[in-house]
Amino acid sequence: NDPDIWVVKEYVDRQTRPSRAQRQAMSRTAQKLLQQQKRLVNKGNLLCRRVIEPRTNEEHYQIVCPSSRHREVWMRIHEAAAHA
Repeated sequence: NDPDIWVVKEYVDRQTRPSRAQRQAMSRTAQKLLQQQKRLVNKGNLLCRRVIEPRTNEEHYQIVCPSSRHREVWMRIHEAAAHA
């Protein structure tokens, strides 16, 4: 339950943009995420970034990971790749 992701997800779900005063009250992390609001979607209650592969025009989704979990996720991906 990352507070930055939660606040951004609320705006994504409502398809609204925060006022200038609301943005200024947010953390820098939340502000940076909101810069990508057009690319953010809620998929299965996860905040995801929609990415279009330029060469194939395929649509992909990247899960927005809380900064507190970056290291853990990186380690798990690294371990999974080593065992693949």
